[in-house]
Amino acid sequence: MTIKERFLQLCDVQSTTGEALENLVMKLLEENQLKVEDIHGQGYDGAANMSGPYKGLQSRIQRQNKKALRLLL
Repeated sequence: MTIKERFLQLCDVQSTTGEALENLVMKLLEENQLKVEDIHGQGYDGAANMSGPYKGLQSRIQRQNKKALRLLL
């Protein structure tokens, strides 16, 4: 297996809540024909809206895919 990392795009965000970020990520995945089921790791900078254990983006992604583990950075 070879791990590949690709840059998709920069996005302007109107809101930085976990819910808004989740909606944006799901939209970007769909537009790029990628599946949330294929995510196997997540890394964030520690900001609560990104890595919060209940409402942060990482927890929202993990609810959709249990394999999308948070990587401690």
